[in-house]
Amino acid sequence: SLWQAFPQASNMEIFDAIQRSADQYNNPDDELGYGIPNFRTAYYILEAKTASAQQGGMVFLPNPVVDAGLLFSNDLFAGEALIRVHQANGQECYRLETTLDAAGSHVFRIEGFGDWAPGVYIVSIDMEGLRRETKVLRPGY
Repeated sequence: SLWQAFPQASNMEIFDAIQRSADQYNNPDDELGYGIPNFRTAYYILEAKTASAQQGGMVFLPNPVVDAGLLFSNDLFAGEALIRVHQANGQECYRLETTLDAAGSHVFRIEGFGDWAPGVYIVSIDMEGLRRETKVLRPGY
């Protein structure tokens, strides 16, 4: 269970991770609500939250990534944010401009790694003078 894997997490942190993992989390509706939860994604959310708290910033999981992953960042503030993925040579592969409504921790799902060449990628968040980045490996199996 998630609580066994993360005994330090509160019941609301577990609930939040399960809710964020649902397939309709960004667009809930009256019929299915947040949709069907993905417990592997919920696990990654909790793992990323724990790791980013220990590392003081930003974590991408899983790493190495095959198709999609979660970017978790602590201590962001409300405002405009730019999330990008670059190859090691600087070529941009992914770009998301978003507005963060509230300060705190945020989770972003980044898809498309399966379509990209194997190699090292740089995932970054830029907002109002703050830049955080981390390296992600896309293996070639």
